[in-house]
Amino acid sequence: MGRHGENIHYRKDGRWEGRCSKTVNGMRKSYSVYAGSYLEAKRKLADKKREIEKAANAGDISITAENSLCLHTAASEWLESVFRRCKKSTYEKYRYIYFHYIYEKLGNIRLTQIKTELAEEKLTMNLSANTVKSIYCVLNRIFSYAQIHYHISEHRLKTSGKLKAAEQIRVFNDWEQSRLLSYLIKGIPSDKNKLGIYLCLSTGLRLGEVCALRWSDIDLEQNMLRVRRSVQRISVEGEKQRTQLIESSPKTACSQRSIPLSDALSFLLKKYQNNELYFLGGNHPMEPRTYQYRFARMLKEAGIHHKNFHVLRHTFATNCINSGADVKCVSEILGHSSVSITLNRYVHPSESRKRACMNAIAVNYGQTVGQAALITA
Repeated sequence: MGRHGENIHYRKDGRWEGRCSKTVNGMRKSYSVYAGSYLEAKRKLADKKREIEKAANAGDISITAENSLCLHTAASEWLESVFRRCKKSTYEKYRYIYFHYIYEKLGNIRLTQIKTELAEEKLTMNLSANTVKSIYCVLNRIFSYAQIHYHISEHRLKTSGKLKAAEQIRVFNDWEQSRLLSYLIKGIPSDKNKLGIYLCLSTGLRLGEVCALRWSDIDLEQNMLRVRRSVQRISVEGEKQRTQLIESSPKTACSQRSIPLSDALSFLLKKYQNNELYFLGGNHPMEPRTYQYRFARMLKEAGIHHKNFHVLRHTFATNCINSGADVKCVSEILGHSSVSITLNRYVHPSESRKRACMNAIAVNYGQTVGQAALITA
């Protein structure tokens, strides 16, 4: 701990931070220095105070926070604020993105120098569109924090359209679905893991949601499943184990939802209902990576080319829309915040479905003017 009145303290990330402030043009500005030891932080803080005083006496405003604040100073404080007010999984995700992709490339650069062109040059090479989106999200949140606490001008990064296109998710086609369903139904009486996959294909549950599903969340009298929690393995700092299995509320408020169950699905679930706490893991949540491995093995045994677990959710959404389901209903079942997410990201019409649409239009035209007239035109 720092001495009383020095405004130097030891941080959770193992560094020492010294703070001071100065009123410039009627606005109070805050400054921070960071060091690996108390004495180094004390020296840096004294240097910073002299630098600020000298600039103020000379009427030089270049020392204001807007012109001197480096990214890492703002990022460290922002992460600390995330740690205090957000879920642990959220903090660890942001921390990983910042230190894995951003810190070494941009940490010592002043915020005012970080433009879209520089970010693309330093950060986005050979990264997926989703990863780049996460990087920009973290950077813009840091900028927003600095705007509020350091009074820097509004500053946001936007992608320029030069980024690698997101890989198109391939849902299970009709043949693959037939193979998978036959495989699952045959194995369900002796393997609850197969019932879990069938449940995801029938309800659109996420991997973390089915792994955290409890029997108390399944109401077989009302044929209703309630999503109240999710589980994921995240990296953690300052622990002997580098990762931890964390059970928490779902990713968004909309993800906490109720899903009606079909009579057939309820019938299958009743056969497995017991006094254990969790649907898949007994008295503990299922490890998501373990369930992913089991799913991959099932696909191999069923003679289906490997696909990501999340494809089950996309396949469910696509099947619902192809069956004529209302988009708003599908969106709420999936736990999306808007129907645009459901349609733009989760519905993948097949070529046969598109061809059927075109043939349906042709039939309508034929009924209007006569099929023979179309053929002989």
